[in-house]
Amino acid sequence: MSSSAATVAQTASPLQPSTISALVRLLRWLLAGSSAFGIQGTSRRMLNLYDAFVKRGSLLEAEELYMEMVRRSLEPDVVTYSLLIDGLCVYSRLDEAERMFEYMASKRCFPDVVTYSILINGFCKSRKVDYGMKLFCEMSRRGVIRNVVTYTILIQGYCLAGKVNVAEEILRRMVGSGVSPNIVTYNVLLHGLCDNGKVEKALVMLEGMEKSGMEGDIVTYNIIIRGMCKAGEVAHAWGLYCSLNLKGRVPDIWTYTTMMLGLYKKGLRREADVLFRKMKEDGILPNECCV
Repeated sequence: MSSSAATVAQTASPLQPSTISALVRLLRWLLAGSSAFGIQGTSRRMLNLYDAFVKRGSLLEAEELYMEMVRRSLEPDVVTYSLLIDGLCVYSRLDEAERMFEYMASKRCFPDVVTYSILINGFCKSRKVDYGMKLFCEMSRRGVIRNVVTYTILIQGYCLAGKVNVAEEILRRMVGSGVSPNIVTYNVLLHGLCDNGKVEKALVMLEGMEKSGMEGDIVTYNIIIRGMCKAGEVAHAWGLYCSLNLKGRVPDIWTYTTMMLGLYKKGLRREADVLFRKMKEDGILPNECCV
């Protein structure tokens, strides 16, 4: 029954007052039957509803669900608190997210690596990477082991802040601590390097990746092609584009769009038009960026 409620809350159309009322009635029914479901089962059903409300942008309803859990003495676990904190971070309510983080610890429900990563990500996305770093350091003091996601989030935060040198240092510390970067980690740093005008450094990193056996995906090459075009190196970008088949990579809509824009900016309209036709021949439909 609760999964049906969550499905309703996640529908593409905006939630109407009648829909919300129906969900509230369902919630009351679930609470009334808490003895039959068990406390944990009821908490999970409410958690599913909370998640659905957050994803639909109905944060007020999500908060009401949380308050109802508190009133009913359905003590949240670390998964519930992590989801609550994530909902607040999504809407940049970082002060409240931080208070929730501190509150859960005061209830002896200690944050795990997921909780920390969520809050660090919230601070980094809001350009408050120094706060994210404080939490990152706190993890070590509290014995919470950082994983590839935590490191990648912090690397992205420093890239967004334009501090790519710090991001590179965090990558080195990551490897030194025995945590292996994945392709997402490398893509984040490559994107940061290219966006900060360090295309040559990005190419060196790409070469190092390939030598170590870490093959780039199409996102990797899209990032490099975009960086080259942005730096005015359209001929080099074209060369990389032409090598994709040899690398076993199939161009996607972003590859074509980036390459066409680069060609247009260089005044190579005919070449861009040829590429546009090839894109359609390959069965890739143009989006608004290509029109």
